Amino acid sequence: MATTTVTPVTSVRGHAWRMLTLTELKLLWRTPAALFWGIGFPVVGLIVLGCIPGTGKPVKALGGISVLETYLPIIITFMIIMTSVNFLPATLTSYRERGVLRRMFTTPVTPQALLTAEVVITLGAQIVTGALIVILAVGAFTGSIGAPLAFIVSFLLLAAAASTLGLLVAAVSFTAKAANALGAVLFFVLMFFSGLWLPRAEMPDWLRGISDATLTGSGVQAVQNSMAGHWASGLFFGVLAAWIVVCGALAIRFFRWE
Repeated sequence: MATTTVTPVTSVRGHAWRMLTLTELKLLWRTPAALFWGIGFPVVGLIVLGCIPGTGKPVKALGGISVLETYLPIIITFMIIMTSVNFLPATLTSYRERGVLRRMFTTPVTPQALLTAEVVITLGAQIVTGALIVILAVGAFTGSIGAPLAFIVSFLLLAAAASTLGLLVAAVSFTAKAANALGAVLFFVLMFFSGLWLPRAEMPDWLRGISDATLTGSGVQAVQNSMAGHWASGLFFGVLAAWIVVCGALAIRFFRWE
């Protein structure tokens, strides 16, 4: 008598998710703009900054730290915001706009699986790029990470906050063009408060207070403190956690699969 082997649904979906993640990863490698702006540009920017004479010397106006130590957290933040707020929502919105998410309901791959795969790929790219940036800064230039555990926690909280914001952008954008436009506006605003154009140490108190309430301002400060060898104030971690909770809840509330 023949026997029939029934494959568990969770096993089928697990295999489908792995194949989907691999496919999305291949698509990422075939996107030159994402690779350059999200990965290549921050690394090249660090190399250029590190090669400029004098960037490793302490500067009194910057609180006694060097230009390199000031901008290293900003370069890391640039990479995280670019991949989370610009590329992640544009990809998800384009899939919704073209009906990809709707068609997934008829396959073992659920839209939730695609969402998870995109977040995992984004976070993985951020971790790899962040590690490369740190290795270059420490190995080739004058950068140092005085408190590695504090740095890892700060990095992951910043990446998580940026990813939930990216999901919220995808949730409220009707088209990929709208997601790109909203992501671009948020990118420039968030990077300003990170200290890209005006270092946080040179901001007036009222402007630094606003910066502290943003995910980039708190994230940069937390990373910078970890580089100096100590944990940041709980206020900065609280701000990042608040961004994760609020943006995550709103993204779940407003996200549409079709």
